[in-house]
Amino acid sequence: MAPPLPPTPADPIRRACTGSEAGVGALDGTRRPYDPPLAPAAAAGGADAPRRLLPGGVPGLAVGQHPPLGDAGAMADVHPPGSQRRSGGGLSTLSGRRRVAADRSARAVPLPVGLGVPLQPQQLQEEPRPDAGAGGEHLRPARAHPRGGAVRRDPLGQGPRQQRAPGRPGAGADHPSLLEVGAPRGGPDPARRRGDPMSWLQRRLDAIYAPQWAGGWLAMRWLWVVAATIQHGSDVLSIPDVWGAPDMLFASGPWRLAEHIYLTPTMAYGVWAMTMLGIAGVAVGGRALRPALALWAIGAWMFLGYEALNVKAHDRMLAWISLGLFLSPAHERDLTHKWRSPAPRWFLIIVYSAIYGVTGWNKVLHEPAWWTDGVVLGQHFLHFHHGLKPLGIWLSGQTWLLPVMTLTTILWESLFPLLIWIRRLNPIVLALGIAFHSVLLLTMSVGPFAIVMWSAYPVLLHPELARALWLRLGGRSR
Repeated sequence: MAPPLPPTPADPIRRACTGSEAGVGALDGTRRPYDPPLAPAAAAGGADAPRRLLPGGVPGLAVGQHPPLGDAGAMADVHPPGSQRRSGGGLSTLSGRRRVAADRSARAVPLPVGLGVPLQPQQLQEEPRPDAGAGGEHLRPARAHPRGGAVRRDPLGQGPRQQRAPGRPGAGADHPSLLEVGAPRGGPDPARRRGDPMSWLQRRLDAIYAPQWAGGWLAMRWLWVVAATIQHGSDVLSIPDVWGAPDMLFASGPWRLAEHIYLTPTMAYGVWAMTMLGIAGVAVGGRALRPALALWAIGAWMFLGYEALNVKAHDRMLAWISLGLFLSPAHERDLTHKWRSPAPRWFLIIVYSAIYGVTGWNKVLHEPAWWTDGVVLGQHFLHFHHGLKPLGIWLSGQTWLLPVMTLTTILWESLFPLLIWIRRLNPIVLALGIAFHSVLLLTMSVGPFAIVMWSAYPVLLHPELARALWLRLGGRSR
């Protein structure tokens, strides 16, 4: 083993950082008891002198580019005495110690630990020289890459990988740019190259469960407030005839609240007030949203149970949508700047797929008359219970248009559970839904069914497309 170099008073940085026998990181010429074995130069002075690896390999360091430092002046130790860590069988302090390469014109030194800079462990790549002796392998300094980076050795022994320093954050930045660690851009995926199915599956799962833009929940919350207000606001006019009249038993079902709880008109008004108070709490949002939804659910679902099956589709659909809103991050502030779990959105997609899909496939399998000439749709426009609106009466006489509307409706409802998941088709499917419910709203007396169904459309829209639309409309998002 080559003898250690004597300390050079004219070069304190070399003594402090390159591992001279005078001490690693100490300017007073003393060695600390926990200092590791040194890596002395094989020849004194030369910038291209070969170097030996420390026992156990070069410790992992995050490398940054520093400007050349002058030889004059002293350099303080970059870490306190208590910052040593255990490496292998002994203590080491190199994880936080500056280290200057032999070539002083382009120093690559590790950043001090604890400065708030995201550091990634990486080992320097050293090339073995053919004249390596028996006492140990002589190594050259890391060789420069033609594109301005440096070739480093993977700590796991998977071969050299290209490291390129990105541009500095800005003019006058006071911290160095960190070298990127990983495979070069556009290069082959290591997991795919090795054919590791578990790594491929892990990447797919990470992509599926990745957080999504949460701004759609803000729009859904306000649309839900509008739909619920229209849905329950007018119920106060029907309380004496519906919920406060126990003698009206024409509605029946598997479970009827009227058979167990007698609602007087006064009690029914109280339940209605509780429902409206819950809607107001949802409008306030924040921490009040979920308790307000629970309060609304008690009142609204009491009315659903009291009527048994004598309810419209929008009553039950609003209850399902409310469950999705309860599970969502809609109670948080600044949702347009946040990304959250996609699970609540998946819940609403499944609910809507069940509603639309079952309706469409029921027509396909059990009502073949829908596939004929559009007469069935024309009859619905003229139905005495939910039809007879002016636009519906006019459309019922357009024999050339009814088959097109019928076929489009059946295909859209039947394929909705599949097409809604495809990003490119997602906005087209929702646009057809807006057109479908607009026609229902203008041609049939189905209450606020269209508004209730539209309330969750901002969340059903693909989050990336929803964010792009938000930014196009002048909104802000980090």
